[in-house]
Amino acid sequence: MEKNEPFHPVVILCDFDGTITPLDHSNFIFLRFATSGLKYVEQWEKGLITTRQQIDLTFATMDTGPGEIADALKEIPLDPTFYELMVFADQNDLGLAVVSDGLDWPIEVILAQHGIQGLPVYSNHMTFEGRKPVCTYPWYDPSTPMSGICKPLIVRHYRETGSRIVYIGDGRSDREAAREADLVFAKGVLAEFCRDDGVAFLPFDTFTDVCGQLASWLQNLKK
Repeated sequence: MEKNEPFHPVVILCDFDGTITPLDHSNFIFLRFATSGLKYVEQWEKGLITTRQQIDLTFATMDTGPGEIADALKEIPLDPTFYELMVFADQNDLGLAVVSDGLDWPIEVILAQHGIQGLPVYSNHMTFEGRKPVCTYPWYDPSTPMSGICKPLIVRHYRETGSRIVYIGDGRSDREAAREADLVFAKGVLAEFCRDDGVAFLPFDTFTDVCGQLASWLQNLKK
């Protein structure tokens, strides 16, 4: 848990790329500002390099300040129904946090540009040294060596406080976390994985779907 974050009996952990936004924010930045483009992303997709290697190698080909990147990030939309999930979480005293194998600074910029501030974000940590972006990996764990952030580690951090975990995601980096959550909402690659691996999940298209099904689940917890 992040410092000063209050305890909630139920915490929603939500992926960012492909879930809260339809775009991949890292790929957007790499295509716009890295001379290598998606060269290292393609190697990562083939399993040839890790997330950390992909980010570090791509950042080495960038010479871009934060102002330019922040201005470009205005083009990235959010799923408008995400606001419904935020309201639902607030009304039901549920914790809500973003977990992403992307980059925390761009995620926070994108959220702020859409009027969302103060939402906990667990991701790889992006900063700048002049015009050179650099990344550190505060949530890396060798149990998930291909990822920069170990999402199951975040699940365990909240569970250790006594919270039940609801996980929402769509991609490969969500698989291990889905195995450990109490309730999983999945689409895309994550839904395919859950079916193949025998992980129970609820399918969804929008956060409106999530709120409806989550309301029923919460009601059953009270019985």
